[in-house]
Amino acid sequence: MTTADTHFSVVIVVGGFVNGLGLVRSLASLNVRVVVIVTQPYDMAQHSRYVSEHYQLRELDRCPESLAVLLERHAKTWKGALVLPTDDAAIASLSLYHERLAGWFRLAIPPLDCVPYLLDRTKMLKAAADVGIQLPTCHGLLTDVATKSAVLQYPAVVKPLRSGEFSAKFDRKLFLLRGLSDLRRCADQLATAEVGGHVFDLVPGPDSDIYAYCVYIDQRGQPQAGCTVRKLRQSPPRFGVARVAEITETIPLLREQSIELLRHIGFRGFAATEFKYDRRDGSFRFFEVNGRSVIYNSLLRQANLDVAKLTLTDHAQGLARQVESRQWPGVWIHLHADILRSVRNWRQEGLKSKDYLEPYRRQKTFAVWSSDDVMPFGSQWTRTLGQACSAVFRKPGNPENKW
Repeated sequence: MTTADTHFSVVIVVGGFVNGLGLVRSLASLNVRVVVIVTQPYDMAQHSRYVSEHYQLRELDRCPESLAVLLERHAKTWKGALVLPTDDAAIASLSLYHERLAGWFRLAIPPLDCVPYLLDRTKMLKAAADVGIQLPTCHGLLTDVATKSAVLQYPAVVKPLRSGEFSAKFDRKLFLLRGLSDLRRCADQLATAEVGGHVFDLVPGPDSDIYAYCVYIDQRGQPQAGCTVRKLRQSPPRFGVARVAEITETIPLLREQSIELLRHIGFRGFAATEFKYDRRDGSFRFFEVNGRSVIYNSLLRQANLDVAKLTLTDHAQGLARQVESRQWPGVWIHLHADILRSVRNWRQEGLKSKDYLEPYRRQKTFAVWSSDDVMPFGSQWTRTLGQACSAVFRKPGNPENKW
């Protein structure tokens, strides 16, 4: 594929974490200039040899307009560029300032009417329920549950109404409630931060019971190159993002329900719909749908679901033919997360040495490590070592540089 095929000479990737790096490396085979906008201190994609330039934008979570201001500042140079968001904050910003930016850029975000379903968990869960998808039992808003805690069964979890806002303030996806004291403490924290949440029952079972149906819905509303990804390990365990994952045979129910939900909300673009198998009754419980690139982009490429290339082709000229997925027997590993979390949470996960090493004996692709592009990997570990040294040498009571 060439520039002539895509009609884009510049692609702007907003966010430089692992999912952004996956997009950058996918774009490397195209004759396009890649710009990365760094939004988090742990981003590393900007160090890739395939990035022509990068810009810092650390205030995006707090100031959505900052992305629009940066893009407008470079509008003449980047005119006509495709903008690829990698997180919810970027989607929220691009949708909010769509009218200002659409005349200069092609914004690879879902239709504006669809965005609220992706950013507001209440709307998302209602849409899933409307099409008959089973959900974890919801006990209501945290503020309501905290006043009638006697009826709540533990353990339970608190999930945010708006994931991006919640993650920015608490640096986590949810809170685990082990008892009444956790409930009250969590209610106080969310009230202080002015963040809302729902209380759900905890679906039991290991992280390997979590599946995601990934698919690209083209501009005509047709699904392309769908595949099912199974998480094997998460970071952190039980409530994090994948750190080891594999492609499995498609589970028809998950495919059907995912596509029905995406059509119901009018979605276009790439989406990953996540479920957990509930061993209590054999059902699959819906967790969430992500409407942007995911952390295991390089795994999806092995299945012929190349998010960056599909997006470029679709936005440039439409996908002229059906793109078929394929099976791949290997495993995807985020090496940095897997090493650190396996050491830190060895007892919690109950991993035996053979269980930990099993994925490494298979054909594999890595999230960050690449012998052809080593600087992102070096940057990731350099930051971790720096944090470790700071934690060792900082004065007692000094809150800075917490590792």
